[in-house]
Amino acid sequence: MSHPRRVFIDFPDGSRPVYGTEALLSEQDSHHLRTVLRLKEGDQLTAVDRASGQEYDAIICKLGEPLTARILGQKEKRAGCSRVKSLIFCLAKGGNTDLVCEKACELGVQHIVLWQSQRSVVRIDNERDAGKKIERWRKIVESAAKQSGNDLIPSISLALNYESLIERVSPLRSPEDRSFICSLSPDSKLPSNTPAPHAYVHLAVGPEGDFTEKEESALVGVGFERLSLGPLVLRCETAAIVAISMIHGAWGFLDQKN
Repeated sequence: MSHPRRVFIDFPDGSRPVYGTEALLSEQDSHHLRTVLRLKEGDQLTAVDRASGQEYDAIICKLGEPLTARILGQKEKRAGCSRVKSLIFCLAKGGNTDLVCEKACELGVQHIVLWQSQRSVVRIDNERDAGKKIERWRKIVESAAKQSGNDLIPSISLALNYESLIERVSPLRSPEDRSFICSLSPDSKLPSNTPAPHAYVHLAVGPEGDFTEKEESALVGVGFERLSLGPLVLRCETAAIVAISMIHGAWGFLDQKN
């Protein structure tokens, strides 16, 4: 099911919208609502605060360029959220990185850390190229958030080496969380054979050709546990989607956002 009337809005820092607040919509949202959906003044929307994820009932109140929405009231937050807080995914060829970003958002992941591992086929050599790619991935996850009804747009970050990866992942992990690396190692266990964590999960998926032994050992050394996805060797993009789904199936969703 799609959510075509959901829009993300940037409210001023520190402010909380109240009844009657008016907010300008983005150029892209304005075009979609006016041209594709042909909405008019008085038509209803769900406006989402980009910073907090809070949803509000709203209506279109002005048909200018861009459109203006008026906030009517705060929606009640949904009870459940994805247990997978962050996904580490190694850069993949073709459109596979785009696909994983989109599907991770649809499955409720809050943070996506893309890593240029030793066996990543795609290589990014300079900050300019990195910036362009990050901007593309951010647009992909925002679109996926609107479509899926996700109330938070996942953050996207890029680590070009192992040291940068640890620097970006460490602040996302709390002591009560658990971290897993998808592994073909004989000592790895399926989610269904592992006790459910009490808090969030952080998940790492390797590239085509998998992690090197050194990379896997390094992640295990900083607290990642080996997790099995079954006996078959999955493509990296398949593994990422399957891993999140298996975790949801085995351990369920968290009752509330932390």
